[in-house]
Order: sequence, then structure tokens, then C-alpha cells
Amino acid sequence: MPMKPAAPVTRTFKGASRSEEERGIAAATILAHPVWPAVVVARLNRRFRRLPHGRRGIDVSHDANGPDLTSTSAMPPSTLHRPLQPTELFGVRVDVGDTGSAVEAICERGACRQGGLVCVANVDMLTRAKRTPQLAALMRGAVAVVTDGMPLVWALKRLRQHAEASRVYGPGLVLAVCEAAAKRGLSVFLYGGTPDELTLMQARLLQRIPALKIAGAVSPPMLPAEPAFDQEITDTINRSGAAVVFVGLGCPKQEFWMDAHQRQLKPVSIGVGLAFALIAGTKSQAPRWMRDHGLEWLYRLCQEPGRLWRRYLVGNTLFIGYVLRDLMRPAGR
Repeated sequence: MPMKPAAPVTRTFKGASRSEEERGIAAATILAHPVWPAVVVARLNRRFRRLPHGRRGIDVSHDANGPDLTSTSAMPPSTLHRPLQPTELFGVRVDVGDTGSAVEAICERGACRQGGLVCVANVDMLTRAKRTPQLAALMRGAVAVVTDGMPLVWALKRLRQHAEASRVYGPGLVLAVCEAAAKRGLSVFLYGGTPDELTLMQARLLQRIPALKIAGAVSPPMLPAEPAFDQEITDTINRSGAAVVFVGLGCPKQEFWMDAHQRQLKPVSIGVGLAFALIAGTKSQAPRWMRDHGLEWLYRLCQEPGRLWRRYLVGNTLFIGYVLRDLMRPAGR
């Protein structure tokens, strides 16, 4: 849903009445209802005839505003990247930058083994942070909060005038960090996913990046870990010598886990959620055209409607409401 009107959008709804705002949010609620995606997908299936055939593993080639990772080298050493620029979107901290900027920040922090956490934010995380002070607080104190979600990128460009805003695709970030770590002699640790996913993920990472050092991999228990086991995991990660630990527990569980352990952990931790399953190939990736147009959520909803309909009904509706409220705010406020 990119918005590119010629005139500044902040003026468009100036003076709108409360009833108009309520009507706008009501319309957004209808559009976010879990019933209508099935209709849209049916039409898309007839038109493109490719939606059901998801890609196993991941393809990050020419991802929207992201690097081409199909070659052996994702980012040539000569490429210069502007440092990540902290800003806010609807009162939640996010950073403006590209994948290269994020990789530099992560590897520099990881090489120092000073801990810290990195959030990979999408619409779901942003709307959760608006409703969860603890999540918002840990994002403010993070090493980086990169934007993995085209709606966030569009909002930063149009509503915050950050023309340089770019998507940092989570699975692509994992591969780019692993590639940079291999070149710098740094090792990584994997924490999350199922045992089978971890086995497949390690095999695929090493197939793609033979020089990568994977210092360890742990699949956590489904139930909350006992304090003794939790401490053992922390000690194991620290003893491994890893510079970076990828955490795949899902949002917001992984963010709270990283926050609770960041003072104990020496490597920098990155919450990457679904990236474990996508890299392992246990879940299929949305087609590139859907990712480029901010429709990855729709693809995932069609895969797991029973589990995800509430998340997208609430998150998408709230996000659209935040956008409308921002558009209706008088200029200069």
C-alpha cells in the first residue's frame, strides 16, 4: 500500500472531524478482517497461478531495497554504508539504514563481545511495542532496531521524510551477517527452532558459506526453562566464543529473552524469528512480488490462518489507525 500523492499528505486530512477518523479506522478494521484475504488470495491464484507454490528455503535476490545475496559475496568490501540512524515511528524507536549498515553495526559490536541486542521490527512488533511498555523500553535500549516490513519503510519515507529508509529483510540479514562473520573470522551461535530445523539450517548455512564457524546450536524446550538450565545455556553460549547469537523464538518471546540475558551474554544477540524455518526450508517463503509489495503477511496468513488471524487482525488494524491518525494531525504538530 505505498502512498505517493503529489501534495504533502499531512495536509490532506487537516481539519477532519472525529467522525471521519472513526469511519476511516472502521474501514481499516473491515479490510483487516481475516475473511477478506481468502477472497483476495483466490483472485491472485487465478491471476498469477503461483501463490500456492511457496519456495522452500529462501531467495533474497534483489529483495526490495535489499542486497543481492545470490552471489558468493553479498556485500563487496569496498561498499560503504551510512551508519544506522535512530528515529521514531508512532512513538516507537526504529533505525533508518540498509542491510549493510546493520551488518557493520552488528559485527563491530559482536567483535567486542560486549553483549547487547538487535531487534528486527515489523508491523506486529511495532504495534506490540505501542501496547507493551517493556517491549518499547528494550527497543529504545537496543544496539539497533532495523525495519523488516515494507509498511514500516513506506511510513518512514512518507510520514517521516526518510527517503533513505530501506527494508532489512530478516533472513537476508542472517545470511549477510554470517557472510561478514566468516570473512572476519567471527563465529555465530544458533538458539531457537526445533532440533530438525537447526540441523537443516546449519547444513544450508555451511553449504552457502563454507568458511562460516558455527560455534554451537541449541533448541530450547517448549516450556519455560528451569533457572539452572537457563544459566547453563548462557554459560554455553559465552564459552563458545561466538560473536553473534541468532535467537529464533518468535516475537515478543525472543526480545524478552534477549533483554533478560543481555547483561550476561557476551555476544550480540539478534531476534530473527521465522528466519530459522525459512533458511532450514521447513516453511516456504512468500513470492518476491508479495514481499516487495508488503503482502508477506497475507501469504503467511493463508499458510496458518488458525494461528495468525488474530495477530494480523489486531496488528494491521492498529497500524492503519496509527497511519490515519498521523495523516490527520495538523502540520507542525
